[in-house]
Amino acid sequence: MNSKSKGVSMLILLMIVGIVVGGVVGDLFKDTFEILKHGKHIGFKPFTIDLLAIKFTLGLQLYMNLASVLGGVIGMVIFFRL
Repeated sequence: MNSKSKGVSMLILLMIVGIVVGGVVGDLFKDTFEILKHGKHIGFKPFTIDLLAIKFTLGLQLYMNLASVLGGVIGMVIFFRL
């Protein structure tokens, strides 16, 4: 793995961690700060693929609020300052 792909991997990791931490913080303080109660669901509902021998379900859904977005931005800032 070259240094550029390691950089992209680290950026994605820091953004995901920032989004998750921001989401948790937003959930903890949603009663204190009214703006954190509002968010948007992004993704697609789970669907099942049945191949007779194998059956699996795929789905991805994110709930983004202001704290999640700020967490992702903070993750990017940390990456570019490293």
